[in-house]
Amino acid sequence: MWLALATQHRADPTKQEKKVSALRGGFAGVTFGSVLLALTGGGLSYLTSGYLPTFLKIVNRMPHTTLGLILSVSAVCVSLTSVFSGALTDRIGRRRAMVIYGLLSLVSIPVLYMGLSNAQGIGPIAVFTVALSSIGTFCYAPLVVVINERFPTEIRSSGTAISWNLGFAAGGSMPTLVSLLTAEVDVLPKTLAIISALVSAVYLVVVLLMPRTPGTMDGSYPPAG
Repeated sequence: MWLALATQHRADPTKQEKKVSALRGGFAGVTFGSVLLALTGGGLSYLTSGYLPTFLKIVNRMPHTTLGLILSVSAVCVSLTSVFSGALTDRIGRRRAMVIYGLLSLVSIPVLYMGLSNAQGIGPIAVFTVALSSIGTFCYAPLVVVINERFPTEIRSSGTAISWNLGFAAGGSMPTLVSLLTAEVDVLPKTLAIISALVSAVYLVVVLLMPRTPGTMDGSYPPAG
């Protein structure tokens, strides 16, 4: 598609004068929304898989060997659920699947964190950990293609780069924010529950407000279907 566009520009040099960018030409709002998707989707991953090693150490007081085993199992499950969440968007549509993921995160992540804080024994702790890690991937895994589909061919690389890197840079600060807001270990589960719920709510709002994607990167805009 990029080569086809380059051929068009060579055939009609005047088209190059009409180039848009990810920050102007009607795409500033799309870029901002894509940054928020990456921020919130990535933030939920950092708040689950990214924060669970710390949580299990200081709240559940898991021994290092057991902790490593549980996190290894979680990593395998994350790989599987990431593929599943992306595949489901192909089957039922991007927006519908992402709304489901947002609602699931909004309800389940806070509940699972509160449950994990009271869990006793390796089995229950492992189940809560795997569930949190797996659900934490749902919102961000499809974004690789979703953000690409937001932009036409001529600005896809810059639009995706800005959205992905700015969004994940900000999303990566979520664990730091949790630590700053948590004065005592006892309130850590509640803090994580509240922040993850807020991030999930923002994710849902952005998904509902942004235009639908066509399921194909054909260079057209606005997305249809």
